[in-house]
Amino acid sequence: MASVLVVGAGKVGRRVAANLKNVGGHQVTVTDRVRSPYLGEDMMFRHVDASDLRALGEVMSEHDIVVSASPHYLNLGIARVAKERRVHYFDLTESAVAANAIRALAVDAETVFMPQCGFAPGFLCVVAGHLVRQLERVESLELRAGCVPQNKANRLGYGVMWSTEGVVHEYIHPCQAIENGKLVELKPMEGLERRVIDGAEWEAFNTSGCIGSLCETFGETVPNLNYKSMRYPGHCELMRFLLEDLRFKDREKDLVDLLNRALPDVYDDLLVMQVAVEGDVKGRRTRRVFSQAYQGTGREGETAVEIMTAAGICAVIDMFLRGKLPQRGFVKQEEADFIEFANSPFAAPLLPRGVAMFDTV
Repeated sequence: MASVLVVGAGKVGRRVAANLKNVGGHQVTVTDRVRSPYLGEDMMFRHVDASDLRALGEVMSEHDIVVSASPHYLNLGIARVAKERRVHYFDLTESAVAANAIRALAVDAETVFMPQCGFAPGFLCVVAGHLVRQLERVESLELRAGCVPQNKANRLGYGVMWSTEGVVHEYIHPCQAIENGKLVELKPMEGLERRVIDGAEWEAFNTSGCIGSLCETFGETVPNLNYKSMRYPGHCELMRFLLEDLRFKDREKDLVDLLNRALPDVYDDLLVMQVAVEGDVKGRRTRRVFSQAYQGTGREGETAVEIMTAAGICAVIDMFLRGKLPQRGFVKQEEADFIEFANSPFAAPLLPRGVAMFDTV
C-alpha cells in the first residue's frame, strides 16, 4: 500500500483518488482550495492552494506519490516540490511545454517523474508503442482522439467535459509531428481531414500535446507520425473564427472564460480514439488499427473522459508500484509494456474485451 497525494479535486482528480483508494487500497489524501461534494465523506482532504508551494510541500512530504490533477500551468511548480521532497510524481498534463520542463527537472532526480499519464496523451501512447513494435518496418503512425457530447446540441458540437484550459491550450500551441523522416512543427487547427470510424463521420485537425514523446522515441524508425483531435464536422471552422478572426489566440484566458460561461456541462459524453500503424510484416504491406469508443453514463462523476483518464494514470501508477516501470528519473508513456498495463485492475474500463481487443492485430 502506498500513500498518495492527489492535487486537485476536479472531475478527474476525484475519480483518480476514488480509484486508488477503493480499487487499489492505497492511503489517499486530496488537496484543493475547496472540498468537492463528490469526494465522499470518507476521503481524506486538506485545504491547500496548489499555487502555495510551501504549504503544498508540507503536505506532500507525508506521502510516497503525488498525482497532479491540476491545470497545466501549475504542474511545474508541483513537480519542483516533489523533487525537493523526494516524492514520486505523476500528472495528466496535455502541455508539451510543461512535460519538457518536468523532464529537465527529472535528469538527476532520485524519484520517478512521469507526466502526461491520462488518456491522450497516456493510454493512446501505450497503444501506439505496442502497435509499432509489432511491425518489422513502419511507414506511418497516426493517432486520433476526441471527446464530444453524445447528443450534439450547439453548432460547436461541444460542451464542458474536462479542463477547458487544456482544450484551449491544445488549440493554440504548436504541434510536433514527423513528416518524411523529419521532425516538424505544425500549426494548430490546420491539417483538417474527414475520417469515418465505425460508420460515424468525424473531422480531425492538428492540436498540441497529445502526441507525448512519441516523436522522440520513434523519430528514427517511423518516418511519418502525427496526432489530430477529432470533433463533429464544423467545429474546427467555428473555433478558427474565434481564435484567428476574433484574435482569441492572443487572449487564452478570455477564451477559456467565454467557453466556460457559454457551453453546458456535459455528462453524456463520447470518447473516441484510433491508433493506426502501417508498414511491413514478413515482407507484406500491413495496416493495424486499434479503434474504440467509450460512452459516459449521463450521471455526474461518470463521464467517459473522467473514467478513462483516471484509468490511464491509475494503471501506470500500479505498474510503477509493481516494479514494471523504471523507479527513478523521467518515464515516457510508451515505455509501459501493454500487456503489463492491461494486467492492472485499473485498466479494465479502457479494455472492455481485455487483451482480446488486440487479437485482430
